[in-house]
Amino acid sequence: MKYDDASWHYGGQFPADLPQVAGATHIGMYLAWAIMAGLGVDPVDEVDAEELKELSRYAITPGRWFHEKRDGIFSSGDLNAEGQAFTRAYYANEKGPLEGPNTYFADYNDVFQTNETYRVTDRWSNFYHLRARLDPRLAMWRQLGRPWIKDGESITVGGKTYPPPE
Repeated sequence: MKYDDASWHYGGQFPADLPQVAGATHIGMYLAWAIMAGLGVDPVDEVDAEELKELSRYAITPGRWFHEKRDGIFSSGDLNAEGQAFTRAYYANEKGPLEGPNTYFADYNDVFQTNETYRVTDRWSNFYHLRARLDPRLAMWRQLGRPWIKDGESITVGGKTYPPPE
């Protein structure tokens, strides 16, 4: 399953003053985080292993790594079973990117206090700001028993009810 593709973001409302790699930043930050959180698959060969080392040594930013080394495509093949389940509950499912509160895109825009997703600069300091939101989201999901949240279903955590993504 393809979760996201940087090329999907280049057209339409993509700002003309930004390079295409800006359409990969939000995806690259998520996938880099997922891999560093242990949700990625093992490298398939030596080239893949070296590209992951380059990322983990901060030799390349998450968006650029995703754009150049992953061809801008984020799919289920990038993640282990747990990573796929979390991503389908938080980032995107068969219907496309999840929208509404408590989703990756809502969190991304909230962390960076913007509605212009593509204008977030691809740098490690921004990655770590985002990671501070993603780590607790993953921990909460695990504490809830790794739920698959169905369409139209709310969840309650600590007495607070969270509505389903729209």
